[in-house]
Amino acid sequence: MSLVPSLRAGDKNTVLLRPEIREFVENVSGETVSDTFNTDLNDDSLSDKFVGVTCGTGGCEYHCFLRHSGENYAYIGNLLLNKDGFEILKTKHNGINDILAYWHLSGSEGELIRFEYDGHNFKRKSTIKGSSELFNLLQPSVCRPELDD
Repeated sequence: MSLVPSLRAGDKNTVLLRPEIREFVENVSGETVSDTFNTDLNDDSLSDKFVGVTCGTGGCEYHCFLRHSGENYAYIGNLLLNKDGFEILKTKHNGINDILAYWHLSGSEGELIRFEYDGHNFKRKSTIKGSSELFNLLQPSVCRPELDD
């Protein structure tokens, strides 16, 4: 029996087994999973998961899952990211690291956006608009996470 019908988006207490993550995201978003990658969102040395759907020219909507013991994950929210243009910051809100993301606005313009976790989802807290050179301010080793198989 699948847990998916009883799960609610944004419920951080919802724990999923790894094979159920794709089904959960597709159920919540109504979209097909297009991209998945891992990173650590809370400095616990466990590989948390970003699952992408609905991609456009500015990036993809990613559903975020914190890894618990074994292959169990908890859904903590979603945000729009350009997979090759974000950095996990050292500052935290509600136990989750802040995220600095770059969004392309055009070929020559973009913006850096700081996201903070409010306990239910990631919220846009500050924005700096400027040239596409803002992308170069991000730490390349952090903002290009390895793709998950």
